[in-house]
Amino acid sequence: MARSEFADEFADLLEQDAEYHARIQRALIPRELLLLPEAFARFQARVEERFTQVDQEIASVRAEMREGFARVDAEIASVRAEMREGFAQVDARFAQVDTEIASVRAEMREGFAQVDTEIASVRAEMREGFARVDEQFAEVRAELQRQAAEQRRQANDIAKLKGFVLELIFDRRAPAVFGRYWRRVRVVPATEICELAESIQPLTPEEEESLYRTDAYVMGVRKSDGREIIGVAEVSWMVDIGDVERAQRRAEVLTKRGLLAVPIVAGGEATQTVEQAAQQGECALLINGTFKYPSAVS
Repeated sequence: MARSEFADEFADLLEQDAEYHARIQRALIPRELLLLPEAFARFQARVEERFTQVDQEIASVRAEMREGFARVDAEIASVRAEMREGFAQVDARFAQVDTEIASVRAEMREGFAQVDTEIASVRAEMREGFARVDEQFAEVRAELQRQAAEQRRQANDIAKLKGFVLELIFDRRAPAVFGRYWRRVRVVPATEICELAESIQPLTPEEEESLYRTDAYVMGVRKSDGREIIGVAEVSWMVDIGDVERAQRRAEVLTKRGLLAVPIVAGGEATQTVEQAAQQGECALLINGTFKYPSAVS
């Protein structure tokens, strides 16, 4: 028998005999696959049941949403009514404000008119006052010029008095003032000091000018060690740190050439800074012809 004929007869047998069809099916198909249609039917039933539940839940949610939307619509309607009432009140208030603004503007115009009048009056008074001030300034300028002339005259008098003090302290009284610390005390002119320094090392023009501008020089032999010493003195009625610095710079010109030179400042009074410098031995301080801090010369 040909294969095609056998296949046809086998197919006819399967279609005609249900029991034989079942036996062949059980023999050829695994049990799990045979049970699959039944399992799928149960799964489909559960899915349909769940869809039914979901439809019911959706219907319930829709009902709740419709109820909620109804409440929201009612609340919105209430809010709209309140807003219309509020806008009506605002319109009324704006109308009142417009009236008040108009009143304020009228008052401001009246006030500005009064201010303009007062400003005009003040300007007139200021012009009059400035005229008086100009006159007073002219008087003050004249007085200041007179005082400046008087100060210049006094400065000249002080300069003369300073020269007198220099002569008194460093010429007539030098031995008495320095004699406690030095021997053979004498006042020497600037020319002698410059010649001495020049003989050791030539002076620059600036150094020479600085030495010539020194107020006074005193020479002697220091008792403590027998060394020759030169006092470089700056004199001022009120001795300040500028006097100390000048004396130090000028003494340094001499010490650079191997000479023993000490800065000295003298006057009627001294600032606290000067006294501190003298206490520390940076210079000697003479007040009214007496050494207050002599450590630099002793």
